Amino acid sequence: MNCSRTPENLFKASDCFLTEIPFPKAVGSDLDGTLLPSSKELTARFVNILGRMEKRNILFFPVTGKTLNLTDKTFSASEVPMVCLDGAVIKDRGRILWDDRSLLSPDFVRSVLKCTSLPLFLIDDDVIYFREGVEEKHYSYWSAKLDSPPEKASLERTTHVVIPWPERRALLKVKESLFSRSQPEIACFLSPRPIQESFYLVFRSSGLSKFRGSSRLLAEYGLTIDEMLFFGDWRNDIPLLKRVGFPVVMRNAESDVAAYARAMTLFSNEEMGVERFLMSFFDL
Repeated sequence: MNCSRTPENLFKASDCFLTEIPFPKAVGSDLDGTLLPSSKELTARFVNILGRMEKRNILFFPVTGKTLNLTDKTFSASEVPMVCLDGAVIKDRGRILWDDRSLLSPDFVRSVLKCTSLPLFLIDDDVIYFREGVEEKHYSYWSAKLDSPPEKASLERTTHVVIPWPERRALLKVKESLFSRSQPEIACFLSPRPIQESFYLVFRSSGLSKFRGSSRLLAEYGLTIDEMLFFGDWRNDIPLLKRVGFPVVMRNAESDVAAYARAMTLFSNEEMGVERFLMSFFDL
């Protein structure tokens, strides 16, 4: 799947990766690093493009790990459906729909809080609750609603528990302690390399999935996942792509992405790259 990198073909690549599959009726997009690589705000031009897509009955929705409240702020200038918290919750035409399979059990979250005194934060019911000692840079990126301490949370809609710490060995001990008695519906990730000078131990439900969240939202419009065009970023969104056939547009990852999905690379790293692609691809 080798799309030409010449300027003439950069934004007209539909023939290259849409062979024998339905032409997209919906567009899902990751936010930071993809739709919002630099400014973190939607441009007026993109809001105008969203209006044109709506008139053409082309569904657009963000697919993000951020909370619903923060994603809502980003799209305040344009009413769009959205998939948030890695697929745990969708918003569609004023309705907020949670997926129970994407939630951690309250008992498990309590066991994490009791097991370790390390600084941590959790996301519960679209709010981040943080323990004293966690630097703001580790959690403020994900939500516009913050509270403290985690014990104040109801734990009825907990999607993530995150422990950032500079010593990976300490996090490995926490992981081994909890996973010796955890259920198979619990998934865990320990970062192999530090991010912002800390390693991250993340607990979430094994049912939490951007793929599942996107499928749920599309079903509300009578669409299926293979009728979607997806804009994403390689490191964070590859789990969404495994074993699926819908087309994807990514930044500078063509050969790797093509192993998982029908893909082309978007070679511009600015918002205008996505805008120009959408206008050309859908002839807006």
